[in-house]
Amino acid sequence: MKRIFSPVILIVTLVLLSAGGKLFSQFVPYIQVNQIVDACDSVSKIRLILSVNIGAIAKSDSLYGYDLEIKYDPTKIKILNYLAGNTLSEFFEERSFNFALDSNTIKGYATTFNFNYPPSYGDSILIAFSAEWIGGNCADSSIVSLTGLNFTEEFKKKMSDSLGYGVVYSMPFKNPNRIASITNDKKTVYLTDNQNEFNYNLKLLLPNYNYFKQLELDFNAKDTILIDGITPTSNNLKVDKIADNDFLITNNSENSINELDLLVQAQYLLKDTIKNYPLMLNLVKFNDCSCILDFTQEQLLINKDSNFVNVVLEKNTEQIYNNSDEIIINNSDNQINKVVVFNVLGEQIYNKDAYNESEIKISTQTLNKDVYFILIYKGNKIEKYKFYKC
Repeated sequence: MKRIFSPVILIVTLVLLSAGGKLFSQFVPYIQVNQIVDACDSVSKIRLILSVNIGAIAKSDSLYGYDLEIKYDPTKIKILNYLAGNTLSEFFEERSFNFALDSNTIKGYATTFNFNYPPSYGDSILIAFSAEWIGGNCADSSIVSLTGLNFTEEFKKKMSDSLGYGVVYSMPFKNPNRIASITNDKKTVYLTDNQNEFNYNLKLLLPNYNYFKQLELDFNAKDTILIDGITPTSNNLKVDKIADNDFLITNNSENSINELDLLVQAQYLLKDTIKNYPLMLNLVKFNDCSCILDFTQEQLLINKDSNFVNVVLEKNTEQIYNNSDEIIINNSDNQINKVVVFNVLGEQIYNKDAYNESEIKISTQTLNKDVYFILIYKGNKIEKYKFYKC
């Protein structure tokens, strides 16, 4: 009985009609891929299975042997071995598959010469190959094509004259460990009457195993707050200004950087008073292959009041100053008769007679975050101070 094992195969279409005139269906052989590859899984090898599917085979189909050819992209897929277990090729006496002679081709055959045993049959794959994705960490895909498949002449199942293919898909999987976080060293900035410029430190914490080479920071509030510049603490980072409040940061080192400590210099552009204006990032855009999928951030609240006399929590005076969770008023000269505190609604929240008190302490622990006024009575005079509970 003649055996044919040719690397280049011509398959002729056979149109067979039954007695009723119906066309017999023909199966299109194709490559089946077992999984979608996580492109960002750089910790462990990314393994996948490529299998050749020819549909269900009956015992009467007389499957005794075949040869095949498969084309793939060796820059993205590395073939490791063939897998005959639990396939139609498991009980063939001879098997030989080579993927080393041609860097982009699998060539091989499987057959049996023992006709004392029944042919291979069942609803199983023909043969499988273990492989590894080496295409990098970008979202990508790669086609694996079945370019040749020829059976021994005993084989009776009718196959299509065209051969199918399979596609390996690679993409970053959603993972909470692939989210960057942005924090500030301040929660709130208070600007006094003649103050417009301010600085704060921004920390960008990136997930492990990121592949960041460039990222873009785009701040909001362009008409209200201008970011004058960003200074990184690392010498491996270069910062370029793209547009107003838009900066490009480049990692010039060969290593992955997980923490970016940045000094942000900014100025408030308006003369108006403002309360709790949020300064934050509209966009953090990473290079396509960064494996950083999203980011969380803290907003910085900007406050300015042109009527400030004193901002006690930022600047102390000789008489009144802030000490942790309380405001301390010096009365060593016994000139103060009374101290009263009001909130912005004019409601009195503190009243203390200060006769013979060398020091008056006002606890701020229970106060809400807001603006407050301190009235200090000295004889027939009243001194007024303003402070923030931050």
